[in-house]
Amino acid sequence: MSSAWGDRVNALDQVWGVDFVADDGIGGFVRLARAGDRCWYWCYVVGSDVGLVAVRDHDVVPPRRPNVLEIRADSLWAELVCETPDEHWGIALEAFGVRLDAPLDSWTNEIGERVAIGLDLEWEVDATGAPHGIVHGEVLLERDRWALDGHGVLTTAAAPDTAWPSVWSGWCRFADGEWAAIVGGSGTTDEAGISVPGEVTLDDGATARCEPRAVVPVPLGGGPGRGPALVRVLTGIVPAGGEPAMMGIGWLEVLQS
Repeated sequence: MSSAWGDRVNALDQVWGVDFVADDGIGGFVRLARAGDRCWYWCYVVGSDVGLVAVRDHDVVPPRRPNVLEIRADSLWAELVCETPDEHWGIALEAFGVRLDAPLDSWTNEIGERVAIGLDLEWEVDATGAPHGIVHGEVLLERDRWALDGHGVLTTAAAPDTAWPSVWSGWCRFADGEWAAIVGGSGTTDEAGISVPGEVTLDDGATARCEPRAVVPVPLGGGPGRGPALVRVLTGIVPAGGEPAMMGIGWLEVLQS
């Protein structure tokens, strides 16, 4: 995985992508970020049958067209296509990634089993409006194929000077169809020393408890094991005093040095 552009952790100009999660537990995220005259690309997929599969390249030629964000690199082809702004996007990937044995491997060495991975997904806005939507399509890994029918959040935004959150932030969707933003909270570290969320604060001021399902550190430094990581966590969200049937699920993230 290339990381030649990895030291420019505070130089992102534009970020596109989508987080997704299905009721059966498979989840992931795709990011394409412009960093000066190059781009970063990430795709991470997690699940009980999938494990943790990573595609990360920080030295990609930028796409040529603003509405068809197509990139090509060594063992990587991907595109994000804006079919209708804030209503419909297509997400596609054909690449070789690595299946990692443990989350810490994602940060320290990125050494694992080389696997072919593909995405053929669509994000479509739901009744609550963008950036919230449904995500459906297929995830392919070697000869296996999973139909995905879930939900996700679209990102199409100019990045601030420092794009990495110092407190837990992200989103979740509850069983009743309501969405919430995560705007802070406390956490701890797991047995490998990676940050995981504990009690978090929702955008309405309520608190909730996290039940992490997958931990994904994304290296931001000059290479695996060098510099900070954006720790992303797929987690269940249980509102304080809430019934189990009201549990939500979503992606949270925080910068860890």
